[in-house]
Amino acid sequence: MSLPPVKVLFDENRIAARNRELASEISAAAPENLLVIAVLKGSFVFAADLIRALHASGQN
Repeated sequence: MSLPPVKVLFDENRIAARNRELASEISAAAPENLLVIAVLKGSFVFAADLIRALHASGQN
């Protein structure tokens, strides 16, 4: 039995670009001591990508 093809809604590049945009917005508005907490099961991957993007945008 074969599975039906999966329709890709957002590709990897689009997600990464939006993640960088979010990091820039957070960096512009965030306090100096930003604390990021991943609360949903499985959200640690998104949180890790966001934290890396925050670090790249100058938020330490």
